Amino acid sequence: MNPESQRSVERMRFALGVTLSHLRELFTVYPETKPFLEGVVFCIEDALSKADGTTNDTE
Repeated sequence: MNPESQRSVERMRFALGVTLSHLRELFTVYPETKPFLEGVVFCIEDALSKADGTTNDTE
């Protein structure tokens, strides 16, 4: 991967990490949002784990 692409990937991972942090904060401030946002959190975590070569399987 060329250096520019690598930087783009790193920025995207950082942005997704910040997004996850904010979503988890929403869970604590507004617990009623948790059922709606859990799927979003799972998808972001799954995408990050696949990018890192790990898995996010719950089975």
